[in-house]
Amino acid sequence: MIDKTILNLLSCPQCHEDLYEDTTGLLCKKCKKIYPIEDEIIVLLPERALQQK
Repeated sequence: MIDKTILNLLSCPQCHEDLYEDTTGLLCKKCKKIYPIEDEIIVLLPERALQQK
């Protein structure tokens, strides 16, 4: 679970929209990318993001 204060500071590096916590990582609802969380580190690299189905 990510602290709400930190989550409010983050945005999608592609489209700059808000990110939302999902079961698999952080989800951008606009561009439908999921940014993974690995070893409690948020990976905000567009090339590592997964496309939501």
